Amino acid sequence: RTVFVVLTKPVGRHQFLLGKFFGLASTLFVLWAAMAATYLALVFFLAHSLSGQTFLALFFILVELVLLTALSLFFSTFASPVMSMVYVFSLFFVGHNSATWKFLAQKASPLVRFFTDVAYYVLPNLKDLDFKEAAVYALSVDPVRVLQSLSYGIAYTSFLLAAAVIVFSLREF
Repeated sequence: RTVFVVLTKPVGRHQFLLGKFFGLASTLFVLWAAMAATYLALVFFLAHSLSGQTFLALFFILVELVLLTALSLFFSTFASPVMSMVYVFSLFFVGHNSATWKFLAQKASPLVRFFTDVAYYVLPNLKDLDFKEAAVYALSVDPVRVLQSLSYGIAYTSFLLAAAVIVFSLREF
């Protein structure tokens, strides 16, 4: 209900929404940094070394969290808090398993394949932002994949924020 008080001031709706996003992202960054520092200290204490893949995986965890924050902000512009949480949790699950579902749908009917392909390309593909396997098994990571994943995360987050601003600006209070 803070929105009612804030929007009576000379603050644009896009400013309110983007301020909310950057505030949430800043808080998320501080918490992520504390957890990442604790994790790195523990890994260094136990293994006496840190790999570049570990830092990469931690960075992309932050990218994924920022994308999920934008997703939750988008849903909060038109849904109740409980439904927004359900949508984000569902898309988190779908986003990490979309490649598997697409693979399984290849043996289904053409109609199911079509809808699976549409969902695969429209919904967030969080598996592209997952570098934890490379960190655990010390696998080499292609720099092109890193740039593609980072670009994907930034583009999807930007799209979600733009859509949230549009939906929020059209909403009547």
